[in-house]
Amino acid sequence: MKNTTIQATSLLISLLWIGLMHQTLNPFALKGPEFLSFYSILLFGWYITLLFAKFYKGSFSKTTVVFGVFIFIFGAIKFVKGVYLGKPVGLLILMLIIQVIVFTAIIRIYSKES
Repeated sequence: MKNTTIQATSLLISLLWIGLMHQTLNPFALKGPEFLSFYSILLFGWYITLLFAKFYKGSFSKTTVVFGVFIFIFGAIKFVKGVYLGKPVGLLILMLIIQVIVFTAIIRIYSKES
């Protein structure tokens, strides 16, 4: 329960941000720069929780992996929507590639610990 709360903090902060700044809780309704700001807050918040989890506990849990997959799927859905609409998605592609690299490192660390 504690780990889920810690992992969900970045999601809550990013949803609070779009709720206050854009008066919506639907991140898929946001346009390019606004969505990238939301996704950056979400992604970097998750990275910070990864650093804290590794520093304090020394290991990652299944909750960490689930949130990572959730965030990646979230970005992939917006990527597919952007490609379908013919919008530029270069920065989102870069963010997704970086996330895949970090996620594979986490999976390697997690599989060595288990």
